[in-house]
Amino acid sequence: MTHLAHNAESMVRRVEAAARDEVIDQYAGGVQGRASEIEAGAGRPAHELIADVLVWSRRLDGVFESLPNDCWSRSVRTAKG
Repeated sequence: MTHLAHNAESMVRRVEAAARDEVIDQYAGGVQGRASEIEAGAGRPAHELIADVLVWSRRLDGVFESLPNDCWSRSVRTAKG
């Protein structure tokens, strides 16, 4: 669940950057930062995990809905570059 939440967060970060015509790393701190965040959040209670997923998935939906058409063709960077 933590992985899903942080994946949605990384999409929000990259899409918002693309809207500014910027390309940023998928995860703050790179692959190691991603692993650290997942490890740190994995042991949380179920209600916290669910809330985290819902917050980031809703925010991602909102970002996608607000994008102007010209942003959909812009590049983003994955964790692998």
